[in-house]
Amino acid sequence: MDRLNLPMTTTPVTLLDEHFIHADSVRCPMSVHIEIRVSGRVDVGQLRTAVRTAAALHPIARARLDPAPRGSKTLNWEILPELQFDPLTVITAEDSGELQRAREQLASVSVPLDTAPPFRLYLVHYAGGDYLILNVNHAAADGLGSLRLMYSILRAYIGAADHRGDIDPLLVRDIPATLQLDGSGQRRKRLTNLVRETSQFASKLTSIAPEGDAAKAGYGLFYLHLDPGEVSQLNAKRHVPGSVNDLLVAAMHMSLANWNSNRGGEPGNHRIMIPVNLRPKAWWHEVFCNYSSSFHINSSPDQRESPESLMTGIVRQTSVAKEKGFAASFLEPLALGAKLPLWMKNVLIPALDTTPLINAVLSNVGNLKERFSLGDAGEVIEFWFSPPMFLSDGLAMGASGYQGGFHLCFRHLHSLMSAD
Repeated sequence: MDRLNLPMTTTPVTLLDEHFIHADSVRCPMSVHIEIRVSGRVDVGQLRTAVRTAAALHPIARARLDPAPRGSKTLNWEILPELQFDPLTVITAEDSGELQRAREQLASVSVPLDTAPPFRLYLVHYAGGDYLILNVNHAAADGLGSLRLMYSILRAYIGAADHRGDIDPLLVRDIPATLQLDGSGQRRKRLTNLVRETSQFASKLTSIAPEGDAAKAGYGLFYLHLDPGEVSQLNAKRHVPGSVNDLLVAAMHMSLANWNSNRGGEPGNHRIMIPVNLRPKAWWHEVFCNYSSSFHINSSPDQRESPESLMTGIVRQTSVAKEKGFAASFLEPLALGAKLPLWMKNVLIPALDTTPLINAVLSNVGNLKERFSLGDAGEVIEFWFSPPMFLSDGLAMGASGYQGGFHLCFRHLHSLMSAD
């Protein structure tokens, strides 16, 4: 590919980057899935140029892993002045089946990190409007970071300005330094918070009843759109004052319980992991990187006996998660593990991710207020997202609000659930 005329440099991987590097696997790729649909047809050449322009703005979008010397404890990103690999694949789907296969095929790819860029892109020509599907290796960026990359591609496609302000996208990747988390007093508080959260739900979780093809690898995707009229009926304060996100979490807990009950399972405890954006408010949606911690929200059969008790329990837990420094407490185990040699982390982290600590992941990127048009390719009429998942869960839901509606995308292992 043509050179971007940018300098080559290196930058250390962060604690979060490193965890996702070791957690990635062919069976359960740590991938972020962003998907849009336009009303018309996308120009291939124009799109390829837009991808290069977007990569020029975001250094990690043109990075590869620098091979580590034997016995090393650290890894580095090597940021290149050019993309070594054309990430765009163009497909023509004749029907919905071919479209779905393309979606699931890309979402199930573990994007290699030994060449730049750490993402792949499908352009699917389809009757009634093209699809643009992005797969980002989670080691490079989280959901909001991947969304920022998609924004850059869309803006570059129509030649619109795309500024990141005065932010140095490499310097701010150091989360402890940026958030000033290195004080010993704060460290003790974060460790106390971590122990409190992980110990309050120590009893064994009830696994999701499998009803899929155990021999089939990869992910399935299910799409659910709520129009503005349906969204207006989602009253998060009907039972207990809460947020729309609290309502989504409650619905997911009830759905897991109902799924198991309908398959003869015993009532049990469920736990859902919620990503928490650690970016400062000043650049809440900026920087292609990993800047999210996580929080676990639990429910017991007693709590799920009524909507009021369930929402009460969830709102109480999410209020704790909003306490200053609480979400950052989940970085502490990563900081301790950073002292281990790479070969040991490559053994321990995948083993931990197979431990049944959660049932599902739920991530809400919020209301996407910017309305996109791709010129001759037409308006962006759909905006989908699904977060990464770990081997131990096998189910994830991504939510995004766009043009007054809600786009809910469910990602599942084929071995957990069938298409039906």
